[in-house]
Amino acid sequence: MTKQQIEILFNSVEVELNRRWAFGNVPQVFVKRPPSHLRRIVKAWWHLYHESRCAQEQRDRQVWERNPAYPAEALSTPMLVASLTDVKDLLNTDELRTYRELTRAEEAGIGILSLLTVYYSNPQCE
Repeated sequence: MTKQQIEILFNSVEVELNRRWAFGNVPQVFVKRPPSHLRRIVKAWWHLYHESRCAQEQRDRQVWERNPAYPAEALSTPMLVASLTDVKDLLNTDELRTYRELTRAEEAGIGILSLLTVYYSNPQCE
């Protein structure tokens, strides 16, 4: 995937999760959380991706924000599940762990990614 495709992937996941959040189509544990909670989660995934990529390429981590000009594609439920799986695949935490341990917040973020993937894999979420 190109950098642009990866940014579009993250943008698309964030927009689709926000849309579903607005309609209450989220795991019960998130129902009372504000939408800003979701933004922080996706941003944490982005930073983990970027830092693990820097570790993989053995270069110093730089601040790398997503480009808001890139579009977000509409995602059906199967496409959302596939996109969440792609995000998880991009988080090469094994490489990152050679440099440092993940924080509890980062571990929780990865757990949330898995939880959302399982939740939207359920046929009732169609």
